[in-house]
Amino acid sequence: MQSVAPSISQLGAPVQWSADTTEHAHIEVVKDPAASTNYHNFNSQICRYLDRVEKCRAFEMATRLSSVLRTSPDNTQDIPDSEVDSAADDVDNPSAGDEFSEEHPTAVLNDIWAPKCPVPNLFAIAETLLAAVLGSIPYPICTFTSGSTTFHLNYDPSIKRIAIDQAAEMFNIPDLRPAIADYLGREGLAQNFHSFGGQRCAGADAHLPFSEIQVWYKVHLQQKLYHNRTSVGQIFTINAHPADRTWKYGRCDTAILNIDEHHEWPSSSLTGHAVVEVCLIMRPLSPRGRKILWDDRFLVYA
Repeated sequence: MQSVAPSISQLGAPVQWSADTTEHAHIEVVKDPAASTNYHNFNSQICRYLDRVEKCRAFEMATRLSSVLRTSPDNTQDIPDSEVDSAADDVDNPSAGDEFSEEHPTAVLNDIWAPKCPVPNLFAIAETLLAAVLGSIPYPICTFTSGSTTFHLNYDPSIKRIAIDQAAEMFNIPDLRPAIADYLGREGLAQNFHSFGGQRCAGADAHLPFSEIQVWYKVHLQQKLYHNRTSVGQIFTINAHPADRTWKYGRCDTAILNIDEHHEWPSSSLTGHAVVEVCLIMRPLSPRGRKILWDDRFLVYA
């Protein structure tokens, strides 16, 4: 306090050292102009944009259907014989009716809502890879069919090599090692369907013929259409992603798993199936200088 009075006489009025002027300038020049822009409230802006896009698509569908129905002939009118003959010609020559089919309401809906990119046929790809000459394609085959479902994984895994215990810690699966030990010890390659659930028999320090695995964060699936078994459906993606900055608790999608070899979708409905959470997609790696029987198997912890 003894230096306050001399400082006032030397420095002058304290108000000249106030930051109020700078703060007001910052408010007027920076804060107020920024508040009047759209660089804030991003969530509400995104929702509003998506809502308007959906309304525009619905409006386009309604107007196009309305125009098609107005230009379509009345169903109660008599159809001239010439049109009947023309329709018969269209049966013999399908390309002749393309112009009419493009104006049909169903075609209009397909043009609006159908995906713009063609859907790949994973079943055909799996058959081609299965019939390929040994050594001409990468090993193991990453597109394969099991029952009524085709699976596709990227050739390059998300994690090329990781220790089992490290993967258990990363994906928060403390019983990963005993689960793999039970799989190999109780059933192994003896059958394709393995007991689901139940108590672990192996210990936490169970010995395994391998110590490292490859990991995939997602797998693609495709099935045949329910009402038309000759056509393929859309491709679905199942994620099994560990926790990171984007996914605080990880991203583990749910799926319907076939657990009984005597039942198959869709003939058996959901009998013999279970709803599971896919936590890890992996493939065992043979130790260096050795080859194990399980290195061509893709395993899932659910």
